[in-house]
Amino acid sequence: MGYGDWTINGITPRWITGGDDSASGVDWTEFPKVTLHCAAYPDDFYADARDEIEAFRAIAADVINNKPLMNGGTDLQVSRDGQIVTITEGNNSWQGALYYPQFIETEFADQLIQWDLIFELQLVNLPAYAIYSPDYRLYRNIDYQCWTKDVPAQTGGTVSAFPGTVSDNSIPNATWGWVNQGLIEGADGYTAHATNDSGSVGGSKQLIASNFGFNIPTDMVVSRVQVKICYANNSKIRSPYFNIAKHYITIAGAGMYSPVDEAIKDYAQGTDPSNMQTIVLDSLDGSLPYFSTDPSAYNDPNFTVSYSATLDKYKEVWVDYIQVIITYVPKDQDMSSDPNAAGREIGIMTITEDRAVKQVEVQGNACNLPATLTVNGNTQSWHYSHDHNTDDTGEDGLETLTFTISPPSMILSFLTSQHLAPVDGVNSAALNSGCYLKQVKVVYE
Repeated sequence: MGYGDWTINGITPRWITGGDDSASGVDWTEFPKVTLHCAAYPDDFYADARDEIEAFRAIAADVINNKPLMNGGTDLQVSRDGQIVTITEGNNSWQGALYYPQFIETEFADQLIQWDLIFELQLVNLPAYAIYSPDYRLYRNIDYQCWTKDVPAQTGGTVSAFPGTVSDNSIPNATWGWVNQGLIEGADGYTAHATNDSGSVGGSKQLIASNFGFNIPTDMVVSRVQVKICYANNSKIRSPYFNIAKHYITIAGAGMYSPVDEAIKDYAQGTDPSNMQTIVLDSLDGSLPYFSTDPSAYNDPNFTVSYSATLDKYKEVWVDYIQVIITYVPKDQDMSSDPNAAGREIGIMTITEDRAVKQVEVQGNACNLPATLTVNGNTQSWHYSHDHNTDDTGEDGLETLTFTISPPSMILSFLTSQHLAPVDGVNSAALNSGCYLKQVKVVYE
């Protein structure tokens, strides 16, 4: 472990002594207790050298217990005056707790203070396996599709777009507005910037995104809508005491008005920097409470996404991009035609892990027999079924199929035999031979 970029609960020490020499700047000898030898000085962020130290004192604890566990890892606990926070160094991340900073004031304290930042890191014993269960649509690392897509009838898809136009719209009682620096699009370098330069907490004018340019076929049904709003990194760098208390997001189009009025959890001085990450609203998990299934609502140039926020006094924020993602399917493939299938039965599914998987165990049954499930090219047959449509040869029951993943892989691909939605409520075993997965267990290498 060497010298890196340290962040403690969203706050970065301004100067760790020793430069790239980890022996003098970072002391790992008592790991999982770590000591950073720091120096504080006045600058644009801190008028007094003591201010930086005080920022860390605000989240420190008088008593910290980081007891080792028998199965590996540690159990981190802190006294009531402190809190457990996120600590990162480069690509490494831990939960941890800070001791009160130690330093001695000298006659030069107004200009420079040498001090030690000491903290405990909670160690985690990585699990040997993970278990997934319905609803499979709600996992961030799972790409889920109920129906198989290797059939001519299924021609749905997913479209995403950034706005073609961004504007600042006046709203009553707004105390601050936005300065738009070009269009707000992912990775293009442009942002929208706003500053609350008043002496009180206040709400912003609406940032309106429109002209997304969707052209979804009108014979389709919209089955899922996601809205992503990403804060630019400057919001973290320039606002070390994070400043957004609440955000307001609305998607609006023909016959559709879906407002989201949501407090950002624990958004106070010195809180977890994850609060400044991308906001994701999703119709599947209910964070986007209502959306239209009509493609014309999104194709309409009057379809808009509006964003505003409540910002603390003398604070500022940057929005990097606004993105809308829409999933659509043919009308006879709509999930609503078989509500018990959505999120439980699969046709195609991909699980992406951050560790290699050597074995997959699935518990479930087929919709109808005969039916198969293929995982990473390995195909097995089911012996039980549950729908019992015309020509089904199966009986009720659950079973476990075990697949060896060789070579081990971080990407797991699932494919069933043909799985189509019922048409006018009627289906057959030949067309409905997907499967219900009660549980998926992945065993890591």
